[in-house]
Amino acid sequence: MFKKWFGRNMRSDIFELLTEDDSVQNQHGTTKISSAQLGQLEALSKSALVRYADQQSEKIKALTQEVGFLSRQNALHIKLRDQRDTSMDASKQLAHIERERESEAQYQRDQFQIRMKELSLRVGELEAQLLHSNIENGRLKSLLRKLRDQIAPNVTETARVGRDVEVGTKVGER
Repeated sequence: MFKKWFGRNMRSDIFELLTEDDSVQNQHGTTKISSAQLGQLEALSKSALVRYADQQSEKIKALTQEVGFLSRQNALHIKLRDQRDTSMDASKQLAHIERERESEAQYQRDQFQIRMKELSLRVGELEAQLLHSNIENGRLKSLLRKLRDQIAPNVTETARVGRDVEVGTKVGER
């Protein structure tokens, strides 16, 4: 990374330094550097290193701030996720309790319906017994009327006999 930065920022400075009049080319076509140029080059490279270090320090500070921000943001996301999970768990528990209540209410309604049907059947049985009892009572009343009708002439006869005895007449005379 330093090479790229150094290459971009220092190339023109070095080129200017090396193209000054006091540089001499050797037989191979390369430029010889004088000691003055070498000193300037060292100073230039040191200042370039200092600038590079300063820039990297600034980048590190910016990245540190960004990491801090991302860390806080991540902690917030984790907290929100945990709260969401907790609320989802609570919602699931609430839904489970609600389903249990609804199930219990449905069971109670079903038991009530069963009890009502049982009571309805029992009422029907009692009505049948009452009807049978009324029929039996009607038969008994009918039999009692017949018996009374049969007994009534005898009772009136007996009553006459009883009066005759009181009066002193003979039974059957009149």
